[in-house]
Amino acid sequence: MKILSLGGAGAVSVHGCFPPHVMRLTKAMLESGLYSQEQVTIHGVETTPFDTMFELLLRIPQSKKTPVWGYGLVVQVDGQQGGRQVRLTYQSRHPPQETWGGSAAYYKNIAVPLSIGAQMIARGDVRPRGVLPPESALEPTLFFAELARRNIDIHEIKEELT
Repeated sequence: MKILSLGGAGAVSVHGCFPPHVMRLTKAMLESGLYSQEQVTIHGVETTPFDTMFELLLRIPQSKKTPVWGYGLVVQVDGQQGGRQVRLTYQSRHPPQETWGGSAAYYKNIAVPLSIGAQMIARGDVRPRGVLPPESALEPTLFFAELARRNIDIHEIKEELT
């Protein structure tokens, strides 16, 4: 097993993430100035673009629906591969809530990876001992294969950076 570590990383950050359609909407609203706290008058009422957007999103039914019910993870890595600057993005995907247990989909997406890790330890697939970060203890291809067997797929997107 090749042991990897984040020791050579230039920067590591963790950000919360919503389903892709929500992230696109959020980005468009940010770029359009809808998060502004500057006072504006709309139909004779003093408000801000942010407050107006917030109230609108609370009231429209579409904002309460999402095709992704459980949990998604996105990992993005910038670095060099084959002498070129690249960005690798990995996205986890699971079945829709309707086919993956309804409200249990969220909990399954948390419990399944934890269970796989425990099973890998029990089978002896984890050789290093002690308290270690997952990237140092688990063979990624084996772990991803176990996720896929349970209908959680990892999708890779590769971009060349200039």
